[in-house]
Amino acid sequence: MALSIEEMAPQDEKLQLLLDAIDSASRGTLQAVLKAMCQDDQSTRDRVSNSLLITEDQVRLPSKDDEESDEEGSEDEDDEQSEDENPRSEERSSNQQTTGSKRLRQRYAYCENCKKEFDVTQNTSTSCKYHPEYCYPDGDFFVDDDQYDNGGYDNGEMLEEYPEGYIYECCDRRADEEPCTVSRHREGVSTKRRKV
Repeated sequence: MALSIEEMAPQDEKLQLLLDAIDSASRGTLQAVLKAMCQDDQSTRDRVSNSLLITEDQVRLPSKDDEESDEEGSEDEDDEQSEDENPRSEERSSNQQTTGSKRLRQRYAYCENCKKEFDVTQNTSTSCKYHPEYCYPDGDFFVDDDQYDNGGYDNGEMLEEYPEGYIYECCDRRADEEPCTVSRHREGVSTKRRKV
């Protein structure tokens, strides 16, 4: 049964109120509500699972192009072995072919390099942009500022407010400029993350 125009207007208002409530709710509140809904309703559980979980064979593995670009521009070459040198990658490939489609894992992960969340199904050789070294406040930029002399600009809050006043040690670029290193996201190991 279709809704009349009079019935649709309150529905649109209710939806907008709900979207606003979601935007303003805390992370903890949203997690509690979502968990309760997943426990109470199978169709909700299925929809949320389809959004947040994937099978192992859906994870984007490094391609030959990714490996070549890593060899050319990565500063972490010594930290990582190529797929050919890494015996676990061969084991992983064979496992994915046999059991990968049944084994579930989280779709989203946090990157150790750029400290951002990413979708593991979309991870390419150009997905992550970061600086491998720390930044420091530029004394010339903050020359007339008393807080700079007291060490008040050595925290992340001021970096967010004045990115043009910070310089990265790795490349001498300012924090508001393009990061100097581009690579695949490197998935951080979480103590909470479990394979299902």
